[in-house]
Amino acid sequence: MVMSVNEHGEPQNGVEKLVIESRHGLENEDNGASRAGPSVNGNALLQAHQQQHQQQQQQRKNRYMQPGPLGGAAAPVPASSRVFKFKPEKHGVNYGMRVKEIDSNTGEPYKVVCRFCESFGRAGPAAPATGTGSDAQESIHAKKRQRKLAQTFPVASFYLGNVKRHLDAYHKDKYMEYRKLLKEGGHEAIDAFFANRPADACASPDDPVKQQNAASGITMVAPGHTLPSQPFAMAIAPQPHMLEAGLSMHNWENEFVRASERNVDDSGELSFEQAAKVIARVTKRPSIYPSAVKKLEECDMDKNGKTDLDEFLTAVQLLDF
Repeated sequence: MVMSVNEHGEPQNGVEKLVIESRHGLENEDNGASRAGPSVNGNALLQAHQQQHQQQQQQRKNRYMQPGPLGGAAAPVPASSRVFKFKPEKHGVNYGMRVKEIDSNTGEPYKVVCRFCESFGRAGPAAPATGTGSDAQESIHAKKRQRKLAQTFPVASFYLGNVKRHLDAYHKDKYMEYRKLLKEGGHEAIDAFFANRPADACASPDDPVKQQNAASGITMVAPGHTLPSQPFAMAIAPQPHMLEAGLSMHNWENEFVRASERNVDDSGELSFEQAAKVIARVTKRPSIYPSAVKKLEECDMDKNGKTDLDEFLTAVQLLDF
């Protein structure tokens, strides 16, 4: 009779071998069952983790699409969300603006103008002192600033950030004085602040002095007195080539505002080269770039090497497309 040896090296007969194998088989089944349980639970946990991860990704994406900076980087905000609806009773009072042009077709404000510009001119940076003759040089710069067009803002793309930057750059002291009077005396203080100034010579808002521009369908809301050094550009009607292919005044205003918002200096102005690139891109005519730069230089009122919205529109109207 052949004797088998167990795992410990001890001899065992056939019956003992069968008992041992049966016991090992039961243990293996138990171990398999115990391993199957954690495997099933692990799959469920993995699926739950993946689902939670997807939800977190979607939440981050939703937050990223909201207006405002995220981690120092600007979120991709649609242009429409940067535009504020102009309210004369709110923005006109808080920021010293009045309606300058009205769309005669809808009766809605089309363009607003800065009353500080109309009443006091632009303060701007002082001329650099150069020793002898610096006072005369500052006088020349002051006269140039007074000849500067009053800053206007298109209602269709009205953006408070541009208004605040303009006030801070050109009317900081006057605006601080204005805000103090507004806080202390309310609307009566506003009337006193702008009293006997061109902007206040206009009649009440219900009965403004109007001047119809038949070519553009825009009604000019003019003050009672003539504004000082009114430039020829304000009398120019939009040319036919500006109205072709959607190149209306409104389109040009929007293009300028978009370009100025991307500018790092936050001045609301563009260099001649930047503005000429806008014109060449919108018209799809790169060859117009040199003549656009030249025309922008001619329309620069204060010779500072930059163009604001009014100067830009003037140059566009005078260009031959």
